[in-house]
Amino acid sequence: MKRLQYTLVLTSLVTIKTRVQSAAIPSAFVSTNILPHHTSKNRKRYGSTKHFNPYRHNGKPPPLSPSIDNAIVTNTKTSDDDDDDSADDRDMSSLLEWASRSSIKVSPRISLTSSHNDDGDGSNGTTDYGVVLNHDEQTTSTTMISSNNILLEVPKSLVLDSRSIYEGWKHYLQPSMDYIQTAGFGDTKFNFVLVVKILHEYSLSDDTNGNKCGTPGKSSVWQEWIQSLPKQFTTGTYMDDVELDCLPPFSRAMAESEIRRLQVFREALQLLVVPQQQEPSSSSLQTNQRGDGNEQLLSVLLEENLVKDDDLTLWAFNAVSTRCWIDNGEENDEDDEQRFIMVPFGDMFNHRDPPNVSVQESPSSDTVQFILAEDYHNKGDNNRDDYPGGDIFLSYGISTNPHRFLIWFGFCNTQMEEIYCQVLFDSPSTELIELGCNDRYKMVYRTSDGAIANTVWDTVLYSLLDQVPRDQALFYEAHRAGDVHSKSVMHGKYVMETSLALRTHIVKELSELEELLQTIDATTQLESGGDHPRLPMIRRYNQFLFQTLEMVKHRIDVRAQGELAKRRRE
Repeated sequence: MKRLQYTLVLTSLVTIKTRVQSAAIPSAFVSTNILPHHTSKNRKRYGSTKHFNPYRHNGKPPPLSPSIDNAIVTNTKTSDDDDDDSADDRDMSSLLEWASRSSIKVSPRISLTSSHNDDGDGSNGTTDYGVVLNHDEQTTSTTMISSNNILLEVPKSLVLDSRSIYEGWKHYLQPSMDYIQTAGFGDTKFNFVLVVKILHEYSLSDDTNGNKCGTPGKSSVWQEWIQSLPKQFTTGTYMDDVELDCLPPFSRAMAESEIRRLQVFREALQLLVVPQQQEPSSSSLQTNQRGDGNEQLLSVLLEENLVKDDDLTLWAFNAVSTRCWIDNGEENDEDDEQRFIMVPFGDMFNHRDPPNVSVQESPSSDTVQFILAEDYHNKGDNNRDDYPGGDIFLSYGISTNPHRFLIWFGFCNTQMEEIYCQVLFDSPSTELIELGCNDRYKMVYRTSDGAIANTVWDTVLYSLLDQVPRDQALFYEAHRAGDVHSKSVMHGKYVMETSLALRTHIVKELSELEELLQTIDATTQLESGGDHPRLPMIRRYNQFLFQTLEMVKHRIDVRAQGELAKRRRE
């Protein structure tokens, strides 16, 4: 047998893209007898952020309470993957009152839940919020929960829709949008529209002491919701230099991309500051709040002091990035532009994958609906890990990318079933792409036991077989034909070569993570924990990756040792 060079072309992450697949993708773990492992659950993917994915819901909805009396705030234990927002001064009571006045319908089945977070996730004893089923609803029989489990209805008039806002403010926003496109962040230019909207509505709101944040004599429809938002976040753009230095390469690249996007957005905001033409009346501005008013009023949407306030623009950037969703629109929609939306009150749901709540546009009313999974109780009781404690969740999408949860949303999700393997190929061929090298749902390791997805082995083998063109062609033909046996035979022929190639990659990652963990521990001993409040969260994140990769390495070693023993016998 021709001996292969044990090399694999790997590259660092160069660009971070926000557009991702949203279709349901089957598990990467299929049976080719390379490693014994089970099949993961199929589940829908909901997009690049909290993904708005309308689907049709049959049947007449049960009645919802127009009152918020039952949606009280209760205390509960913090779950591992709750948002790590700094929340001590979030005004939840006013949010509930506002929801009642604004025709937001909340089912008596659910409550907002608060939890004191002092577990070292960077919040330093702050309060987190989420949504739970009330205790009596958790224990009721399944017949009491019909197939139409609508938990929340939000009028579309309250939904912040980036496309609708843009259409009303197009001439005002277009130079900034063009600037963002030129700077390389065109995929998120409608995200910028929401940042402008949030800053504008903030300027019309009162602060928690009743003082006007911006122009006196004006008010925001969304004032109470804005006051309920976190005052700071634990995302990548909030991290200081010491914390950034403790991130592994993929996370660091993503954080640097987000920091650059924040800077581009700030520069784009500067283009919005123009001399005020006139002071609009309160009634005329009211018609312009959803972006569909008189164009000559646009000059006062953002005042210079707001645009130049770095703390405020950082907050608005993260309020949008952590809470905006992508609406892919109708299937026959020919518009390629993404639509970013924010759904007040609906942003209170935390993340878990698979989720037990879905989102749809109501087929019979002008609302956005949040619906409990029909098989919620059939999946198991409240002691199951699926839905512990009655908590209910949305999926924030891309469930295999831990870096995204840390950098974009600001929490460490250690309950992920699979994580992306971080094996990147330089200028992959069409064949490698068809084998799945760019599919981050298939290029994964299982976190419970370190099982390596077959797609990872397929792509590593095909890359190494550049040195054996005949076998490479045979392997690819077997893949195209769905010939599992022939693929398995080829994998068996090169077990040692693929094991050593992937092991080299794993060892390098483990070495990097070990060094970062040591750096965090040394920093924590030398400095006060409050100096770098996100370090504990970053440490737990690095430890989670390290433990998973240790299991992956163990599997590779067992695989290689078995092959070595076989070759010695031969």
